[in-house]
Amino acid sequence: MALQVFLGEQIRTFVKRNNLSQTKAAAFFGIQQPKISKIMGDDLDGMSIDYLLRIVAKTVGRLNYLFRQPRKLSRKEVEARIETA
Repeated sequence: MALQVFLGEQIRTFVKRNNLSQTKAAAFFGIQQPKISKIMGDDLDGMSIDYLLRIVAKTVGRLNYLFRQPRKLSRKEVEARIETA
């Protein structure tokens, strides 16, 4: 989900940086305007990471995303989180 949000933000940034209307952004990306409207409104429900990646790829930019593994939790921390869930 974090990657999906990140990709949506990259699309929004591109659209804003290039002063594109939603209609022009839709034409640029080759998608329908309502999809751009949803992306601009941060409503990414039903949009796969693959779909968003294809849109981002059309910007011809460079994509950098970093994921770091979480630290190992102690047994006590795990149990405490389970109890509060």
